[in-house]
Amino acid sequence: MKKILQAIGGAIIAAAAVLIVVNLYSGGVMEQLKQEGMGIGNTGTKETGEEYKKAVLADPHLQYQGKVAARTDAAIDLYGEVQFLDNLEHYESSLADAVQAGRASIQGLEIIDVGQEEGTAQADIDEDAGSVKIHKSGVYRIRISATDCHNNPVKTDFLIAVNRKGA
Repeated sequence: MKKILQAIGGAIIAAAAVLIVVNLYSGGVMEQLKQEGMGIGNTGTKETGEEYKKAVLADPHLQYQGKVAARTDAAIDLYGEVQFLDNLEHYESSLADAVQAGRASIQGLEIIDVGQEEGTAQADIDEDAGSVKIHKSGVYRIRISATDCHNNPVKTDFLIAVNRKGA
């Protein structure tokens, strides 16, 4: 008897769930929720739509434009050689200029010796100026992470070969 009541109760709950879902779709509630979420309903404002674009549709990029080889103990201007691209606002400049204009902020700079399994490379890093001096020959992975003015994260990884003879 107990199992029969459980089966009937389960069937009633399933039927109620189906009726609720059908009622939501046929009443247009789902369409209204979708429009409000996108900021395009009559309850949304223009600012809400703009903020949505800036936060969700923004796709900033960092792209290294510099040399792929350098000399040991020579200063490498990373922030000047990395391009910052913001497709939403059609903005393109060096990362240094983007930081100075307030369109980006740098979150981190990391240099990893590819030959070593872990740890950072032996290098002098000036994160404020974006310059690096690497003291030992080798191949290094450089990782720069930043955010754009709308707080969207962006990062890039690239390799630079460093040796005593230079580029």
